[in-house]
Order: sequence, then structure tokens, then C-alpha cells
Amino acid sequence: MLFNLVLILPVLISLASGGTSAPPQGALIFIEDRPAFTSADRTAQNKAIYLNDRGKVQRYVSEDHTIKAFAESALDVANCFKTLSALSFKSLPTGPVPADENQPPSQAGPGHTRLVLRQAPGVEYIWEGTTTLVPTELRKLLEEARALAAQARPAAATGVFVRADLMSAQRRDEYRAMRLLRQVENLKDLTPVLQEALAHPFCLISAPSGENPLAAFAVKGAPSQVHIVFQDTGYELSRYSSGPPP
Repeated sequence: MLFNLVLILPVLISLASGGTSAPPQGALIFIEDRPAFTSADRTAQNKAIYLNDRGKVQRYVSEDHTIKAFAESALDVANCFKTLSALSFKSLPTGPVPADENQPPSQAGPGHTRLVLRQAPGVEYIWEGTTTLVPTELRKLLEEARALAAQARPAAATGVFVRADLMSAQRRDEYRAMRLLRQVENLKDLTPVLQEALAHPFCLISAPSGENPLAAFAVKGAPSQVHIVFQDTGYELSRYSSGPPP
């Protein structure tokens, strides 16, 4: 699904207060790339980077919700977020990105990129589509973010992680209509790991050893994804396990 410009309302009460809302968060950059694939090989690994304005930087490779390589560091992100703050989201393309009609999906697929940029709570830009069609206005920011993420130090990825992705309003409404969203009324109903994941969207959060962070939502088996809505914001919760280096 392709996403347009999305403004997501901030939520205002802190986790520490035990309220029903997640705290407002600062700026973030999330980039996820899936390389082109052919009908003979559809197991391409996704490459993702995450940066927030407090200096946390993650870089990792995943395949079928398994982390194949992981790096994380605290870095100087000031210049990168200065570039982000200078962007005008209103001037960026907001229409759907057309598919390449000359390349049948049954035979091959082009490289695919998903971007989530947040300048401040409630001011987000979400774009998804063919990598070659990423808006040119974003190239400088993406180059800076990728160069910075390359400096993150490789780290051991052991155990289980969870990531909470923000859903666009359009996707949230579609899932709600299909009754695929689980309503969460109070953060106290979630484990500390899930509370942290909601407070830091798109960041990989490590779960304690032996814990399945999505266990509370499992009806049968151990799902790798669960969709919830909290304070009218949709989240896609994904569980990742660790794996050997590629």
C-alpha cells in the first residue's frame, strides 16, 4: 500500500504518570529498503536504519522477521536533523507512486523504499514506493542519514525484539473496517516492552530473555505481527528474533 502525507495527532500524557496516553516524542528518521527481486529469488533481505534526535542510531538487516545483522550507537545527529527541520513537508509529493506497468509483479519486482520522517510530534511525512521514485527533495537527507547510520557499531542481536510502526490514517481505517485492530484503552494493559515500543515508534526494542512481547495478543500460536489502535493512532507491532549473520 502506498501512503500519502500523514499528520498524526500527538498524545500528551507521560508514561511515568500512569495515564492513558503515550508521551510526545521528538524527531525521527526511519528508512527501510527492500532490493529488487526476481521470480527465482523472493527472499531479499530488508535493510533498515533508525535515528532519533537524541542521538540513538540503529542499522539492521532482517529477513522474515529475523534479524540477520544489527548495529547500534549513540552518535552526533545534529546536522542530520538540521537538514530534516529545513524540509517543507507540504511541498513534498503526496500522491500515490505509480507502479511500473512494464514489469509484471509475477515475474519481478523493483526495489522498494519506505520512509517515515518526523520533525515534531504530529508533524510526520510517510512515503512508500519504488526506490527510484523517492522524492528528489529528500536525497540530501537520506544520504546524510545513511552515512551516519554506517558509523553505528555492530552489536550482538540476541533474543527477541519488538517494533511499533505507525499506521497511516487510511490504513488504520481500513484495518478497523475489517475488524483487524485490537483496541488498547490504557497503557497499563501493555507490558513495559510494548509501552516503550509505542513511545519510540520504528525503534527496535529488546524484550527480556524468554519473553514473547506479543503473547497477550496471541489467540493461537505466536504471531509475528499484531495491529492495535491506541488513542486513535494505529500501530503495527512486529516481533523479530535474532539470527546468525548473513
